[in-house]
Amino acid sequence: LRELRGFFATKLQLQYALGIFIISRDYINYASMRDQNIGIRNLIYEQRREFIDRAFAGETVLVPPLISDVPLPDKDNNLVPGYPTMFSLTPVKDETGQIIALLSIRLDPFDSYSRIAQAGRLGESGETYFFDKNGVMLSESRFINQLLSMSLLDESTYSLLKIVIKDPG
Repeated sequence: LRELRGFFATKLQLQYALGIFIISRDYINYASMRDQNIGIRNLIYEQRREFIDRAFAGETVLVPPLISDVPLPDKDNNLVPGYPTMFSLTPVKDETGQIIALLSIRLDPFDSYSRIAQAGRLGESGETYFFDKNGVMLSESRFINQLLSMSLLDESTYSLLKIVIKDPG
């Protein structure tokens, strides 16, 4: 584990990534950059199992934002419990080509992921957002102050995973 953490420490920093998991076939974290994550069921399995299943079927997948299992630093470097996070997953194969685990890289959803949505801005007021199948917003809004003033957000300074669209009818 020490060697694995050493190997990934520099590589993660160069890619602006936040951590790793090695996830077993029974969805347990065998490795992580944090001791507190080892030996427990992986949070991706708990919140977005379909992406774990796709990775164990051989795909490399980008897991949309979900709620972190550990406090993560916000934009002001304050550790925030339940802060949004996201992952990429790829299969780990043995010498015979069998998938024996998954490698997961923890990413910051406020970084390039939300910027991709913001790149879809049209004119002065056009906006692009990502939502999941339950209507939960998976990208950040640029209208935080307005959302706060309308009481659509709590005192948080982010909207990712906090706004849900619903059919009012």
